[in-house]
Amino acid sequence: MKRIGIGILLIGLLVSALPALAGDPKLVTSSGEVVAVDATANAVTVKVETTPGETTEMAFSMGTETKIVKQGQAIGLDKIMPGDKVTISFKTVNGKNVAVNVGVVGKPAA
Repeated sequence: MKRIGIGILLIGLLVSALPALAGDPKLVTSSGEVVAVDATANAVTVKVETTPGETTEMAFSMGTETKIVKQGQAIGLDKIMPGDKVTISFKTVNGKNVAVNVGVVGKPAA
């Protein structure tokens, strides 16, 4: 009986350690221009420069913990507009870019 209890304890410890063994997704930062905001999907698409002169569009999902800030004030996704310059810190989770922090600079001066 004692062996079964120890075995169950070891299995529990191993299962609880799996996320740590897999590693936490790495935080990455990208900057670019917002090209689309999808309030229904709670997502934003940003044109980012991958190499000098080359750009690509990246989609970012907003999670429940995502913080969006403009001029030092917390704002909602509905305040982000196409053309705004943003800096996004994100993690890739299950193949999706999930925003952790979004800094909105606004539209560049014309």
